[in-house]
Amino acid sequence: MISTLDARPKLLDDVKIVRREIHGKTHYVVKEPKEQKYFQFGEAEVGLMQLMDGKRTPEEIAIAAEKTIGARPPAGQVADFAQKLKRLGLVERTPIEQHLMLVERLRSDRKMRAKRRTKGSILRLRFSIGDPDRFFDWIVSRVRWVWSPRFVIASLGMFGIYFAILFARWGEFWGATFGLYTLSGFGLWDYVILWALFFGIGAIHELGHGFTTKAFGGEVREIGGMILYFSPALFCNTNDAWTFQRRSHRLWVTFAGPWVEMLIAALAGIAWVTTDPGTFVYKLSFLTFLSAGILAVLANLNPLLPLDGYYALSDWLEIPNLRRRAFEYVGWAGKKYVLGMDTAEPGVTPRERRVFIAYGSAAMAYSVFVIAVSVLWLILVLGGIIGPVVWIILLVGAASTLVKLAGRGQALAAAAATTWRAGFLGGRRAAALLAGIALLVVLPFFLPWTSRAAGDFHIEAMPRALVRVEVDGALDRWHVSEGATVRAGDPIATLWNPELEAAVLEYQARVERLALERATAEAAGDLATAASASSVLQEAVNELAVLEAKHQRLIIRTPIDGVVLGQRLSERLGSALSEGDFLIEIASVKSRYARVRIPPKRAGEVVEGQTAVLRFVARPYFKFVTTVSAVAPAAEEGWLEARVVVPDGSWQPDPGMTGIAKIQTIRGTLAQAIARAVRQTLRIDLWL
Repeated sequence: MISTLDARPKLLDDVKIVRREIHGKTHYVVKEPKEQKYFQFGEAEVGLMQLMDGKRTPEEIAIAAEKTIGARPPAGQVADFAQKLKRLGLVERTPIEQHLMLVERLRSDRKMRAKRRTKGSILRLRFSIGDPDRFFDWIVSRVRWVWSPRFVIASLGMFGIYFAILFARWGEFWGATFGLYTLSGFGLWDYVILWALFFGIGAIHELGHGFTTKAFGGEVREIGGMILYFSPALFCNTNDAWTFQRRSHRLWVTFAGPWVEMLIAALAGIAWVTTDPGTFVYKLSFLTFLSAGILAVLANLNPLLPLDGYYALSDWLEIPNLRRRAFEYVGWAGKKYVLGMDTAEPGVTPRERRVFIAYGSAAMAYSVFVIAVSVLWLILVLGGIIGPVVWIILLVGAASTLVKLAGRGQALAAAAATTWRAGFLGGRRAAALLAGIALLVVLPFFLPWTSRAAGDFHIEAMPRALVRVEVDGALDRWHVSEGATVRAGDPIATLWNPELEAAVLEYQARVERLALERATAEAAGDLATAASASSVLQEAVNELAVLEAKHQRLIIRTPIDGVVLGQRLSERLGSALSEGDFLIEIASVKSRYARVRIPPKRAGEVVEGQTAVLRFVARPYFKFVTTVSAVAPAAEEGWLEARVVVPDGSWQPDPGMTGIAKIQTIRGTLAQAIARAVRQTLRIDLWL
């Protein structure tokens, strides 16, 4: 076998080397094209790499380096560096080395597959679809205008329209956002649509990153799908942006995803405000405006999350792997200054030290905050829907986390044990730690919290008019439909009574005949006959008036302004109706009330006068704030029914509309709320 000192290393022909200036220092990004890996090297290292042409030995490379980089490293050091580059896949391997590498890779793949079978991760599964580079070339060549200044200016105009709509409809937007996260005011179908929108908009978001990478000369060699927390998503590998020399190009790649999301939200906002409420287009555009707008963009641009904002911050600071390195540095600081362990400080510059402390502390604090909010959401929101199952979810999550941290925690505790015994427990750090623990324990007893009882409701009108038939007849025609708004006097339905119609025609003809007879007698001077005809004519006219009034009542009219209630009205056409039979019900449009069903575990907390918030399934962005006017036992055993009057406003819900009501029941502290949630979840006999 050839010695490493006798080998003639050769840099792969398709290795890409890009020079970058970072804070006055020269660095190089080296791309290994086969595995699509990226490495960062210094100027001297790249100088040695460029001398590896397959003709020089390490000794000859060292001699040549003295002329090119101004230093002559030892030949052994050059040989070691060449071996390192081989392991990274940047230097050619001999056939024997390639065979050994293949065997090792197969062995490693088997171990990884076995590891995935034993541990696995159903929360994050990723699979590649293929290489889209040529297809992206074809697309970008036809939409090159998207990256022009004119399109950027037009996009900014669309963003202005978006924020104008957001400002004008802020109440509806915020109400729907609140309802979305509190699981109130939205139906199952709405969440299905939102889930599909998140997937579709997320796919367009990733394509925005990929197309922008291609537009600035990069390559996109992988696109695929992933299952992230049981939700499908698309990913687009844009690592080639690391080879861009201009930082602005790298930042454009990062911002392309949120940029295209905002454009989608602006278009959806225009559709939202220009379509009729109640239509599918209206609902779809509103949900798109909600899911692709400012909240999604702010989440994406949050630098404390490993999303677009984090990568933009990392690019702007020009510190690769910012999050990992910051966590490592803060972890080192915790070991040294909290646990008192004597560990070596990671090699960082003074600037990086300041950045790592600030970013690492903020990101860790934010992670703790998100976990705390998530736990409270599970207990107080989801727990109200699924009951005791939420505690199973929490226990499984806590157990899984403890298992993952057990090994690391044991090793850390063993390493820190001696330093703790030596002086930690007796110093100021122990007092600070105990004070922090005490604060976390005591704080829930002082944080204010308002408990709420949630329940389904449906809207009813205060007065109702029961419309009944006044004349016998068959139902011939409906003039209204279910849910139609009518005004007093509007026709509702028409009956058909052939006997009545024949009688009206008969008396109309009789009146005409008697009038003619009277006129003839008067013309002939026969006053006796004229007087007799006048008497009979008057009786006929009176009878005709009665029949015509009765005939007019075949057209049934609404007695009040209101909304038509009923189902499947058309199925009643042709049915025979008698005088006094019930026809239809009209609900008043002038006043409404909601009947709220409160579950048994919250029934004892609801009393008259408490504040109630109503949100509607059909209009989740709209809410009414009112008070409970009456409470009474519901038909279902243990349940309570609360009556809540709907206040007058610019919009009144139609009778029959449904939604979720939340009644503010008990004001207290967070600790009391958690204690009540636990007490209401566990069996009552455990408290005896």
